[in-house]
Amino acid sequence: MKTIVIGTSTIGNAITALFRDSGHDVIQVGRTSGDAQADLTDISSLRRLFTQHVPFAAVANAAGEAFRAPLEDADDQQWARSIGSKGMGQINLVRAGLPAATELPRGIRINCVSPDVIAESADDLPSFPGFTRVSARSVALAYLRAASNPYNGRILTLHRTH
Repeated sequence: MKTIVIGTSTIGNAITALFRDSGHDVIQVGRTSGDAQADLTDISSLRRLFTQHVPFAAVANAAGEAFRAPLEDADDQQWARSIGSKGMGQINLVRAGLPAATELPRGIRINCVSPDVIAESADDLPSFPGFTRVSARSVALAYLRAASNPYNGRILTLHRTH
């Protein structure tokens, strides 16, 4: 099954490795690295990406930029960049992928993986006191579960309380 993985950092790399180990033909995509390049904030780059790699069976998105600052220190530009990348980036991804996908109006499914703090992202820990870390591999397994089963409209949450 051809799978497009958007993201070349910790989670994107874990998804790519697990999907390849599971027999998927993976195209890993980053803004400036990977097997192909595209930017979530540029829908035309996403359309080009999907057109170049049809047909594909699944898309896993582990990309998007968000600012890390206390709420009172964040400015309008930081909010706009985060919303443009994390919010509109997700919308752009779906809009650009619909015409090229082999499955949604024709059986396309959209699911969400919602992890807690990633164990390998130690820099984030001071910003999230009280959270128990989950491994990038656990997150990748949730992506594989979402892509390989007939789920639709599900949020797969990964969090631990101990």
